[in-house]
Amino acid sequence: MARSKLDGAADTVKDQLRETFERIARLHRKRARDRARKMGDDAEAIRERDRFDHLPDSLRDVHAMDQYTRPPTSTYFSEDDLADHASRFDGGGTRFVRADDWRRFGLTRDDGTTFVMSTAEVEDLMDRTGGDPDLMAQELGLADGFFDGDILRIDIPDARGANARMPSGNEDGANEWWLPGGTLPGGISEATIDGGSLVEDVDFTVKPFRLGG
Repeated sequence: MARSKLDGAADTVKDQLRETFERIARLHRKRARDRARKMGDDAEAIRERDRFDHLPDSLRDVHAMDQYTRPPTSTYFSEDDLADHASRFDGGGTRFVRADDWRRFGLTRDDGTTFVMSTAEVEDLMDRTGGDPDLMAQELGLADGFFDGDILRIDIPDARGANARMPSGNEDGANEWWLPGGTLPGGISEATIDGGSLVEDVDFTVKPFRLGG
């Protein structure tokens, strides 16, 4: 069936609203980080409170549920939204892990899944932050000083082939910093993949990572 001009106009409005929402969310996160820096010892408390402010009530309700009891993402996002999210991983998926955690867990947790970020967005983040380790950690929702340790970078070029999808929060690797909607605290897209059958140096690479070189 041919699309009408009204259909096109509706899509344009939807895109404009999404862009506006994302701009507001980015501005809010910047202001929250600025307030946290000024508050010193209360920074973590502010970070914990403010990271939810850009989420609609329905997604806050999902986050408040106990892990392993949260609903499928298809119950609160449309097929188009989920497909759009998955397309952000056409260029692959990336994750940073502490070397100790890699030796302990390997690529996946017990459920066979692992979290990855959009490789393209990670590269863009590195350009935008100039590789500043503190800014990188903030944007990725990682602990302060994370990049000061022994860090590995894992790249999965065919993340889509490993069923990259929006995380539901029921995954073994979902922690208190997980946010519904498939984004990290700084707005970087994250997905869950099925990594149990992936082979190192065939399906993914593991390399030491140092910012600035």
